[in-house]
Amino acid sequence: MTPSMKYFTHPILLGAALTLSGCLGGSSEDDTASKAPGVPANAITITATNAEATLKSAVVNKDLALALGTVSAPNITLEEALELVKKIRQSSNAVPATAAGVTETQNCPGGGTQTYTFTSSGNTDSGSMTLSNCVEDGFTINGTLSYSDKDDGTVYSRTASGNLSVASIDISVSFSGFDFAANGNYNSMTYTITKFTFALDVTANGRTGGGFLTELTVPIVESTGGLASCPESGAIKITGASSTTAELIYNGDGTVTIKANGAVVNSAATCA
Repeated sequence: MTPSMKYFTHPILLGAALTLSGCLGGSSEDDTASKAPGVPANAITITATNAEATLKSAVVNKDLALALGTVSAPNITLEEALELVKKIRQSSNAVPATAAGVTETQNCPGGGTQTYTFTSSGNTDSGSMTLSNCVEDGFTINGTLSYSDKDDGTVYSRTASGNLSVASIDISVSFSGFDFAANGNYNSMTYTITKFTFALDVTANGRTGGGFLTELTVPIVESTGGLASCPESGAIKITGASSTTAELIYNGDGTVTIKANGAVVNSAATCA
């Protein structure tokens, strides 16, 4: 069960990590994959005009082009990149037969390879996956993921970390150092997100489009539950070129505050 993606309500990695751990079987901590990313060299400059649109593109599955300024690019979000990984993993029938901790390599559906390990103990699964020129739906994917999943059918705790690059003929999008951790309850639809980090960089039609660094600065807590509920607390910061920033702060009353470079540009943006 993946929470609905509403404007500013559920950060993209909440849905993405649930999807990822659900399809891969479950992360060991990977020192390389979990290194904190930096601001991309070709990051956008954040202003009062584009701060809210940039936050939308980072935390909700919205059109990535909103944050790219001069480049008109197709929509490739981290959630969609992980959905491609899901399809690749589901194409393999080897997981049930793979002994715990054994590394196995298989061909990807459209070319390239996937190499993975898998360990299961009780209601906890964990492992890692490496994609090498792995082709799915016309995209070539490279990267390494680590993941864990503890799930008793009602209560869950999950992590996902790593680096992914997704490329087609006219666009290349990289998600560096993504690091996610959350726990929650399916029945009450409550959750807490304690990690939410990634750096995005984009090249479209041979031109650098920009990117930004996304970080969780205050854990996101949703304790009320339900699809229409907004988190009671939490904050996300995006950093662009020249240390410019955009911030999203959950106010606890169903709204969020948007800041650009420390100044409030919207004190009561709609959360849902």
